[in-house]
Amino acid sequence: MASCLFVVYDRVLAVDGPGGGSAAQYSRLRSLAELGHDVHLWHYAYSVGRVAFDNYYANHREQWDDVQSLCASVELSTYPDEPSLVARIANRALNTTRTGWIANPVVRFNVARDYERLLDRFGPDLVWAENVGPGQVTTLRDRAPIVYSHHDWRSRLRADPHAEQSTTVRQQREEERIARAADAVVSGSAVECADLEHVGCTNVHYLPVAYAERSVGEPDVVRAPGIVHLGSLSTTASRVGLGAFVDKVVPHLGKSSDLVTVIGDTSAAPTALTSALRHLRCLGFVDDLSSVLIPYDIHVIPWDQPTGQRTRAVVAMQHRQVIVAVGAGVECFPELEDGVNCRLVARVDDMAPVILELLGDIAQRRALGNGAAATYDRSFTIEALRSRYATVIDSVVS
Repeated sequence: MASCLFVVYDRVLAVDGPGGGSAAQYSRLRSLAELGHDVHLWHYAYSVGRVAFDNYYANHREQWDDVQSLCASVELSTYPDEPSLVARIANRALNTTRTGWIANPVVRFNVARDYERLLDRFGPDLVWAENVGPGQVTTLRDRAPIVYSHHDWRSRLRADPHAEQSTTVRQQREEERIARAADAVVSGSAVECADLEHVGCTNVHYLPVAYAERSVGEPDVVRAPGIVHLGSLSTTASRVGLGAFVDKVVPHLGKSSDLVTVIGDTSAAPTALTSALRHLRCLGFVDDLSSVLIPYDIHVIPWDQPTGQRTRAVVAMQHRQVIVAVGAGVECFPELEDGVNCRLVARVDDMAPVILELLGDIAQRRALGNGAAATYDRSFTIEALRSRYATVIDSVVS
């Protein structure tokens, strides 16, 4: 078995944690550990991020105990939020002469230093880098095989007209450099696997987020249906998607709009959306999703861009829910088939008639929910994906 340095930036690792990235990182960690590898977790964050990390696990101690039980060792590093003036000047000079463009001097001078120290300490057979930050740090050093876990193209997401921040050419080039520099790249999006191959990556693996064996069985009695939107509004896909749903779908649901439940932290909602959410049932962050994701309820995914991976779709399938999604938003998962395990529409505007149809058709909801559960069992459990992880490791470790 291999020794693996598993590098994570900022986010918690939790199957039901805030944001899809938390679940994806936990999925990767557990899958590697269950293959028998010695996983050394290195989690780094700036001071603000560390406070959020500590607060989350202070309230979810059993989840932190679970993470630690999967690891041979755990290293937590915290860095200052603001670099010194000297570091900023030196970093600007080095950005013109070195491979890779680094925005934050702390990454070049502090994080990279600690990465070298951990390589010396553990001498890992491979390094697993979760998302762009760890990918950047690890690919600037050629000392161990690197598996880069690609979450999404940040430069493309920022270039989206919905987003507040515009992209730059150098950000895009740096993301592509990171992916090409890794010995293997994994992604939970089949669409972005194709993108990665297009920019020159030669060892790319489609590896969707994996969860535990499904524990939600088929209920004896199907209750009156609800309509659910799941996801923290700190993420662009959830925030923009829910905003579109509230504007373009809810007004056409009539009295059925009373059935809409919003699950997840809404503190990042813009003012207009916050006002609209006052008329919906908002539960905030929920620890135990099985208490609110009821079989055969309608689960809406109104994001309309083919970016990243919609981990909430996998959670919905796990709970035997009926997915109604914009096709582009869930294009990451080729396992989703319209009329088999979900209903797909071309635009957010098209969701209302499909939802109203499903609300009145219990047989169709049952068939789609059962189809979703069967797909989950085949394609999205840790056991189902075990051999794919083994293939990735074998491709970089002799």
